[in-house]
Amino acid sequence: MPQLGERSVRELNKRVFIIISAGILIGLFCIPALPFVLAAGLTAYSEFDEWRYQEPNEFSERKWKSSDKYRWNSIDLVIEEKLREKIKREEVIAILGAPDKSTPEGHVEYDAERPGFHLIDFSGGGLLIKFTPDGYLESSTNTTWVD
Repeated sequence: MPQLGERSVRELNKRVFIIISAGILIGLFCIPALPFVLAAGLTAYSEFDEWRYQEPNEFSERKWKSSDKYRWNSIDLVIEEKLREKIKREEVIAILGAPDKSTPEGHVEYDAERPGFHLIDFSGGGLLIKFTPDGYLESSTNTTWVD
């Protein structure tokens, strides 16, 4: 087995020194920057999420049924365009899907979630729809709130 010469050992030590030095320098710059990178990433995600679920111009049944975040910004649109007087309970459920909650009186509620990243989020609510005893729409209310 060939022996390492003095020159080879010096070159090996030099390479190890360069690799360790580079690692230390990268660590010194990356570790302090990490909180700023995370904060910027969370802010960017939050802005994108809010943009993605911005108030729509037209109603999408597929999005309504699949995303509580879409619901947050489209509740007023649903009230204005879809929930007309003299519409029956069955028609409402056909348009909006199965409700998240129902009351003994036959009223229904659809939950909504505020879009974006919120470290501490005290928001909630959704769409409350009340029906007359004979099953026709009585009122629809946007019950979302942010604290």
